[in-house]
Amino acid sequence: MTPKYRRIFRAILIITFISFVAQLCILPTLPDTIPVHWNASGEIDGYGPKWMALLLAALPMAMILLMRVLPKIDPKRESYEKHMDVYIIVTVLVALLLLILSWVVILAAENAAIPTDRIVPGLLGALFAIIGNYMPRIRHNYSFGIRTSWTLASETVWKKTHRLGGILFVICGMVMILQAVFPSLAMVTLSMGLLIGTVIFLTVYSWYAWKKEQEK
Repeated sequence: MTPKYRRIFRAILIITFISFVAQLCILPTLPDTIPVHWNASGEIDGYGPKWMALLLAALPMAMILLMRVLPKIDPKRESYEKHMDVYIIVTVLVALLLLILSWVVILAAENAAIPTDRIVPGLLGALFAIIGNYMPRIRHNYSFGIRTSWTLASETVWKKTHRLGGILFVICGMVMILQAVFPSLAMVTLSMGLLIGTVIFLTVYSWYAWKKEQEK
């Protein structure tokens, strides 16, 4: 990893650490139970002990540290040098998403009116669309990307699956963004159905592409 990328990792780690410290300071002021789940209409329908806020606050840091270690232990670590820019982008975006969601929980616990039915699908949609755009550039490895038995077994199948996966992830992301603009149970059902269908389809497609490759 180049010094430039190490600086980016350190910067986002510092940001998430500052957020963690801030939430640690706020923790004593929170009620004994905090919201931890919202239904499709954006209404709170699940609560948990307030220590869960600290767990959520620590999650972005834990994710960054894990992503920092993976390139060092992956047997195909040389692939990371070829797609490190994509790896950094995804790491930063996921860390920021987790950080924002942890603050949504804090604000909701303080009785702030948070439109989670718009914020969550909007953020997730943007994340999926961006990841989908970069997905074809992810090189063959064992830790990052669409990992099925067949994509791991063949670099050709990996490339084909990630090209198709990139398109489908962008579509899923755009539908989620529409869900944020037009929140409804029908849009939630459409988004979840499309996402689950994409996962199943890409799994089957990777098997089919591998099978066709073996027949040559």
